[in-house]
Amino acid sequence: MKEYSDYNRNIYLDILEDTRQDKELESRYQALEREAGQLNLLLFCVITGLIVVVVFFWFFNKRSKQRNRLHLHRLQSMLDICQEITVSIPADAQTEKDITDAILVAVRPKMKCLFGTEDVCIKNRELIFARHMRKDEQAMVQVINPYIQWALDNGMTSISLGEEQRRLEKQRYIHERHIAGNKRQNLIKKACLSIVDGIHPYIDRILNEVHKLIRMGYIHDETIKKEKYQYIDELVTTINEYNDILALWIKMKQGTLSLSIEVFELNELFELLRKGSRAFEMKQLDLEVEPTDACVKADRALTLFMINTLAENARKYTPKGGKVRIYARQENDFVEISVEDNGCGLSPEDVNHIIGEKVYDSKIIGMNDAPDREALRKNKGNGFGLMNCKGIIEKYKKTNPVFNVCLLNVKSTLGQGSRFYFRLPAGVRKVLTVILLVFSLGMVSCSKATDNDVPKETLTDSLTLVLQTEYELLLNKASDYANEAYYCNVDGEYALALQYIDSAMVCLNEHYGKYAEEPHRYMTLVGDDIPAELDWWNEMFNSDFHVILDIRNEAAVAFLALKQWDEYGYNNAAYTTLYKLLGEDQSLEDFCRELERSTNNKTVSILLVIILLVTLCLGYYVLYSRRRLVNRWNLEQVLEINKQVFTASVISASEDEEMLKREEDMLKDIPQQIADNAFDAVNELLSIERLSIAVYNEAAHRLEYASNPLEGVAENKLVWEDLMQCCFEEQRYLSENGMQALPLIVKAGNSTQCIGVLCLVRSRMQQESDRLLLELIARYIAIVIFNAVVKLAMKYRDIETAQDEARRASWEDSLLHVQNMVLDNCLSTIKHETIYYPNRIKQLIGKLRSGKLSETEERETVAAISELIEYYKGVFYILSQCASRQLEEVTFRRTVIPVPELLEAAEKYFRKVSRGVAASVVFSIETVSESVIGDVNQLHFLLENLIDEALSVPVAGKIRLTCAVEDDFVRFLFTDMRREKTREELNQLFYPNLACMTAGEKGKLCGTEYLLCKQIIRDHDEFAGRRGCRINAEPAEKGGFAVYFTLPRYLKRIQPGR
Repeated sequence: MKEYSDYNRNIYLDILEDTRQDKELESRYQALEREAGQLNLLLFCVITGLIVVVVFFWFFNKRSKQRNRLHLHRLQSMLDICQEITVSIPADAQTEKDITDAILVAVRPKMKCLFGTEDVCIKNRELIFARHMRKDEQAMVQVINPYIQWALDNGMTSISLGEEQRRLEKQRYIHERHIAGNKRQNLIKKACLSIVDGIHPYIDRILNEVHKLIRMGYIHDETIKKEKYQYIDELVTTINEYNDILALWIKMKQGTLSLSIEVFELNELFELLRKGSRAFEMKQLDLEVEPTDACVKADRALTLFMINTLAENARKYTPKGGKVRIYARQENDFVEISVEDNGCGLSPEDVNHIIGEKVYDSKIIGMNDAPDREALRKNKGNGFGLMNCKGIIEKYKKTNPVFNVCLLNVKSTLGQGSRFYFRLPAGVRKVLTVILLVFSLGMVSCSKATDNDVPKETLTDSLTLVLQTEYELLLNKASDYANEAYYCNVDGEYALALQYIDSAMVCLNEHYGKYAEEPHRYMTLVGDDIPAELDWWNEMFNSDFHVILDIRNEAAVAFLALKQWDEYGYNNAAYTTLYKLLGEDQSLEDFCRELERSTNNKTVSILLVIILLVTLCLGYYVLYSRRRLVNRWNLEQVLEINKQVFTASVISASEDEEMLKREEDMLKDIPQQIADNAFDAVNELLSIERLSIAVYNEAAHRLEYASNPLEGVAENKLVWEDLMQCCFEEQRYLSENGMQALPLIVKAGNSTQCIGVLCLVRSRMQQESDRLLLELIARYIAIVIFNAVVKLAMKYRDIETAQDEARRASWEDSLLHVQNMVLDNCLSTIKHETIYYPNRIKQLIGKLRSGKLSETEERETVAAISELIEYYKGVFYILSQCASRQLEEVTFRRTVIPVPELLEAAEKYFRKVSRGVAASVVFSIETVSESVIGDVNQLHFLLENLIDEALSVPVAGKIRLTCAVEDDFVRFLFTDMRREKTREELNQLFYPNLACMTAGEKGKLCGTEYLLCKQIIRDHDEFAGRRGCRINAEPAEKGGFAVYFTLPRYLKRIQPGR
């Protein structure tokens, strides 16, 4: 009502004033007619009025200058606000609200200075003030809003890129964990292989002794003959002992190195093969890889290994101009993958050797029918690749009946070519599997509802029942733990209740990790972040949320009783939120309240005379209103420039995917687009002839230039490029011959960074306000280029680095996995194929030593031993050579490792494994502030093996792990004060001993720890970059014994002074 009251009151006063003036004029008119003397008085009034107008002109001019200074101050304040907006984006922001809150916190103090209020918020990506804004203030807000929108857009882009980077880092972490496990298995295989290599000298000694008997005539000397027989018998016994150790180790490790079975699309591997076509092109071969939509169920890495092996063989044995074809054919139960070539082909005898014999001499394959035997001999390999492929197929068959369809075969015609192919089980896509499972469950439930008398076995198929039982197993365990926690709380045993709750969470987390898709986020008993079960709920993961509700409630009760308020608050909040989600149907309603405040438009008009009013209005327009209109128009024009710059710098989603491939083009394209789009708007504002932008390329260490218009650029190119270079180096405003250069400076944290230069070519002089407008434009362009080019390019480089690390970890993981599988196959083959010969030789030696053979029989037996040992050596050499070749690919990753971190990891592992040890064992460490060079996974495994061996003996006492510097090495000393060992026992500590080996838990073979430690130190001596790594054992000074080993010390290089 106040508004209407003021309105009517003003009208009433205007009527009174008009009435009063009309009466005054009328009275004056009558007075002039009556008295001619009043003419001079009117003349005086006119002159006085003119003086008043002049005074008003002076007053308005002074006020206009003040307004101009205020306008310049506001422009400067706007620059500061825009700068604060751009640097306010927090690095740890997760949502748009986090970015909005950070912007408001940064700009509110500046808003107080510029607009006189801090009561401001951001809605729909625009500033909203609580009070009414004047037109000039609205114009300034319109300039600021694009900065806010830009900050929000780039903040969300940064968040999405950060999530992508975190996803890649998690992926790399998973691969690193797999690498750690595979490296340990790899070390075990190497230790097994060292046992295999240890058999070679004994075979050579037997061969040498048999040759002495035959060729040197020792068979005729009874004394020497008996000694030779006894020595050969001892050598064979040692070989048998080594074979027994190898067989025991392989048996214990059987199943621990599992195949990574998964369902995957075969075309993914075919795409990789297409990328490797360069090797075929160099030999002038045509590689044809046919696309396929088949899915297989197998080990991805081993499948790629098999295809690569067959393709490489086809490349080697196909002459120039030939063709190699890789394709897949899908049947009902299997997928057949073929590698076909039109080379020289194989004879039926050669095919029988390859397929029918587990171990064969590859050097004889194809030699009988080859037109150029010498060339074929040079091109030949060792046949290990095909042997390993056959071993992989055999391992598949032993894994599960599903893999009974697996097969490796060859079809070849001499002179026409060959087709090597293998079969793998056909895989079903996950979507189809889920639909089939849901359909099966639905059918089962319907069947149960319609007929309760039918036996259960006829209602539910076995696959669905097994899957359902397995799926609910962990949930049932968690439910049992929750019940126990409830009873513990009832009985007042709150600490025990928390233990049951923790066990229930472990079951629920294990269930989630097993059945949920990555990435995983697990429940915790305490914390300060959003409980993981709420994410499970949002992901619609099928868990038992009622059990989760129970354990959260019981945890809150327990923590409340224990007066642990933070833990109580966390669990109570989790319970409350989950209870609302489960029990209530919440609906959100958005209420928008628009506060309308109207202010009275105050118009004060002082009318003296008509001529004075017109004169005053004209002066007001010239000295004040026109200036304000020009300022508003300038700000609107700046807003238009901002929009053009913003439009030119927007990157579409499709371009995001290609950005990693064209970072150099991005440094040129976006600045050129900005120059093209913004030129007309800047020209209309400042009357320019050319707009140029230079962006600093960090990779090339130079400025990249963009200009508009492009006509005539070559004429004065060196002049304005030199000016821009000087401006960039000095980082200050420069002007020369109508050219103005401003550095594009942005804040990066607590420092400033110059990312380029903006250059304008103008033909007229500039005013002070023009300079500020130019700075405003330069500041905005700097922000856009920094976020759209520099900052985004850095983000993409970080993601590219993360991708490279993830690919490297994936490659290393696959390499180790394949290497371990092939080594496992080779060692198993050595065990099965060569264990017969030593036993047979021992039987023959037993006959010779019995003395019951005639001279002829004795000669025949010795000849049989000679023939047998020769064949045994040949087979053993081929198989061991095959295994050794798998280690040619070095998997040792050399890094700098602080010694305190190694010892802390050992102490942490001791605390973990010593919980179940009955005896009281004290473990102490003594470290040094040094670093060593080595493979961190191998060194952790070494220390864990030493601790495991020590704790395998349940004797109370002390164990110490100390280290000291010895020249260029760090010497580690693991001392067990509980046990005494003789010097002879210590000397045999690092050699295979069947008597010391026993079966442990989870397929672990106890008694091999020192062999693994020796293998780890051997690897460090070879690959760490400094020879001299050793491991040995000695009696301890204060009792017990000590195992010491040395590792290369990290020597910091001191840069020489200039």
